[in-house]
Amino acid sequence: NKITKRITTWQAKTLSYAGRIQLISSVITSVFQYWMAVFLLPMRVLKSIEEVCNKFLWGVGVNGRKRAPVSWSRVAMPKMEGGLGIRDFKTWNKACVLRHLWNLLAKAGSLWVAWIQKYRIKGNDLWGIAANSVSSWVWKKVLKCREVAHDHVTGTGSSLTWDGKKLVKYSVKTVWNSIRIPSSSVDWFSVLWGGRISQIGVPI
Repeated sequence: NKITKRITTWQAKTLSYAGRIQLISSVITSVFQYWMAVFLLPMRVLKSIEEVCNKFLWGVGVNGRKRAPVSWSRVAMPKMEGGLGIRDFKTWNKACVLRHLWNLLAKAGSLWVAWIQKYRIKGNDLWGIAANSVSSWVWKKVLKCREVAHDHVTGTGSSLTWDGKKLVKYSVKTVWNSIRIPSSSVDWFSVLWGGRISQIGVPI
């Protein structure tokens, strides 16, 4: 609701196409960035946010029935792959939450890690433990991230690596780029988008 209200306010103003992209990339993501970093958001919530952002981007009216001319999956890709440089929220959310798993495996010195080690892991292998009936929804989602991390993480503590490389500091951007499904690169950004954008009167 907060994102929808903010976008509705913006729609009352004259914004350039580049301005709408910038707002989606920075302001809108900052509205729910905290929650994305805490736990995996429900899929229906992420899809709803993507739909609102996509309608705002193409100026078709957030609350109307008219659909955006280009799907969000085509938009939320790096520019070199034909997208607009907007991050895919679902994959970004996973990359954010994977930080918790990384900190546990790295045995980072935080109060949260110490508490989880004592009351949840209890000296067991993090890769093998299972959630129980009293486990919180957040903890269950952190454990679910092991499915993604399994193919990328090796070692523990100071020997911990991501894709065979040591990370001086956990990077959400690096992990996001590693776990997302890439598309083929395009030679020219305007080749893919020029025709489609010009049809709706938006300069590239």
